[in-house]
Amino acid sequence: MPNSRPQRILVIDDNPEIIRVLTHLLSDCAEISFATSGNRGLVLASQLNPDLILLDMELPDINGLALFYLFKADPMLTNIPVLFVTGGDSTELEVAVLEAGAVDYLTKPLRPQIVRARVCTQLALKKQTELLREMVNLDGLTGVFNRRYFDMTLEQEIARQRRTGGYLSVAMVDVDHFKNYNDSLGHQQGDACLRTIAQALRAAMRRPRETLTRYGGEEFGVIAPDVGLQAAAHFGNWMLDKINELALPHPSSNTAEIVTVSIGIAIGIPTAECNAHHFIAVADRALYAAKQAGRNRHIVMQV
Repeated sequence: MPNSRPQRILVIDDNPEIIRVLTHLLSDCAEISFATSGNRGLVLASQLNPDLILLDMELPDINGLALFYLFKADPMLTNIPVLFVTGGDSTELEVAVLEAGAVDYLTKPLRPQIVRARVCTQLALKKQTELLREMVNLDGLTGVFNRRYFDMTLEQEIARQRRTGGYLSVAMVDVDHFKNYNDSLGHQQGDACLRTIAQALRAAMRRPRETLTRYGGEEFGVIAPDVGLQAAAHFGNWMLDKINELALPHPSSNTAEIVTVSIGIAIGIPTAECNAHHFIAVADRALYAAKQAGRNRHIVMQV
């Protein structure tokens, strides 16, 4: 499956002893990170995209419930399950956190068996949810993510980079003379070719959050956060090399004796005026320019 990283838990609590206990209890279940304030927790949640947040009700800078509502208001964080950790134990408190949308809550003093049981249950549910989501978002032919996932992820990354002020690169990768390939070798061989190219491009994804999708037909879309102008050029060459190394024979190509690709890369810092449409349009223009320049190359354009 495209997503195979270890699960992550973010503990937001200002009590060092609670952090120590939770880390000891859960470090064999998932990677553990912690924050001792609400503001730091908000930053780490955005950076780490954890699978579960354990949130103290009382923090030095913000009430836990208020911080929870900030998570839910952020499109990048709204789907992260939150399990409250509280010193209180009342029906009213339990109802309040569950009605707010928390998945569960733990009371202090922490009981190790209860902590592990409830946390492991939530991690298992999160894993099942992610697997189902990936199945819906996978391309049936190539096994990489599909156009639906591309559109959704691009919107999310634009929102993230607007907040951080970071660069975003979007690449369109098109197989050169693919119609000729199908006409000369048949559609079954064409399907096998697309699967092989998808595997090679997936192997070229090296940085965190780089996303490969089948955009449609013989075209693939790549989303690469935090990739600046120079890095985008290197990335384009890297993808070209990965495809050329396959040395798939292409008897009816006007460009080379093997299967090649053309790549258009759009790069920019997303702003309120710079949306997903702008990135896709610029990447398409760069792809067209790469084809006009002779194919089997990449061209980078700034948004």
